Amino acid sequence: MTSLRFVGPRKQAKPPAKRKWRLHRWQTLLAAVVAAGATIAVALITTGNSGSNPNDNNIGPSPTSSGPAALAVKISSFTEVQLKPPPGERFAFWGTVTGWTGTDDANAEIFVIAAVPHSGTWLVSPEASVQNSTTWSVSGWSIPNLPSGATWQAIVMNGEGAGPGPTESQEPGGGPCSQIAQCEYTSDLKAAGPDAVAAAAESKPVSLSELRPRSG
Repeated sequence: MTSLRFVGPRKQAKPPAKRKWRLHRWQTLLAAVVAAGATIAVALITTGNSGSNPNDNNIGPSPTSSGPAALAVKISSFTEVQLKPPPGERFAFWGTVTGWTGTDDANAEIFVIAAVPHSGTWLVSPEASVQNSTTWSVSGWSIPNLPSGATWQAIVMNGEGAGPGPTESQEPGGGPCSQIAQCEYTSDLKAAGPDAVAAAAESKPVSLSELRPRSG
């Protein structure tokens, strides 16, 4: 007779346990070393950039010191007073000059000249007084018959470069020419204007309406 054996319910198989990953000590040390190296690299890059000039790529060669300014002269303003009698006007002019320190101050002179229309002749002022090597002024210039439509300009005569100079016979006492009428180049200037002399500098011709009247 066959014996019967009781078989109970089958136990279900347990799923395999998840494997726990554990970092070994040497792996922990390696990660710490890598992190420290990255931190140092970032710090070095930041320090280098903070000391650099963002405009370094735009910096050209160092500018060289410029030489003396070119000699130039300009009329800025004027006054005009009517004379009674005799008929005529008395003028004063003011202006600027650059590069005066590069001239021979002992011989350089500034005049205001005016072209007389349709005559080919010129009016020539007394010598200007130069202040601080930057400004100049002409005062007390009386013109008995002011020509209509005259144009005015300032002119610089600079020693030997100013054309024919005064001769000894025209210099009272052998000293510098103190009277304009006694200067040989002034006669040429009156007769033919700046084309007659080698002027060191001259301003463009302007009419009185283009200049600023000065009060007082």
